[in-house]
Amino acid sequence: MLALKSSTFADIGASAAIMQHIVLESSMHESYCLSWGIQPAALLSAEESAATTAYGAYILDVGTKGNALDLLVALAACLLGYGEVGLWLRSEAEKPDSWVKLEGNPYRK
Repeated sequence: MLALKSSTFADIGASAAIMQHIVLESSMHESYCLSWGIQPAALLSAEESAATTAYGAYILDVGTKGNALDLLVALAACLLGYGEVGLWLRSEAEKPDSWVKLEGNPYRK
């Protein structure tokens, strides 16, 4: 939807890059699940939470009714939120005696 609502080739390319990152992130999540013994078929058949359904519906609604900026703002929680958490974890891990450890952390990748 974001690429469709984009008005320049640069913005379309940025949208395509975001989509590729989502594909890579999904593969990473799937590999985590496999390491815990959760098969892809189980992921696909899992019931979606009400919060996930609501957020997905919200994204689709904003994407359908709004412009590219509206959609980017709606996606910001997802696109920026994980990055902020990662930066916070890195900062916390550098503090002496922090409970946050990077070495050996299964989520580091």
